[in-house]
Amino acid sequence: MLASGALAGGVVALVFPGLFWLQIVVAVVVAVASLFLLRPTLLEKVRNAPGYRSSLDNLVGARGTVTALVGAETGEVKVSGQVWEARPYDPTITIEPGEPIEVFGLDGITLIVYPVHRSIEG
Repeated sequence: MLASGALAGGVVALVFPGLFWLQIVVAVVVAVASLFLLRPTLLEKVRNAPGYRSSLDNLVGARGTVTALVGAETGEVKVSGQVWEARPYDPTITIEPGEPIEVFGLDGITLIVYPVHRSIEG
């Protein structure tokens, strides 16, 4: 997008070599316009591409450790070096601090976890 602005400014420099201010104005306007018009469309195409996973989706299946008791309402785990709010996949269980967990899913930015050394009953 910045390159398109620079290219437009260069074209103006070829046509009007003495109007330095016009070259700058055209370069800035084209760069800003392409940033606001093209970027959202390009991001949407990338996000809708087959196989795309956001960084939050990549947490599913990751392992971590409980840092504060994980119960039906609240808890805290450390996954990939980051501390996250968490709750168990089954609201009737609690997971003690220090116990290894695996991320089962996401609810917003709250991780849904289960203890690694217990079986999932469904």
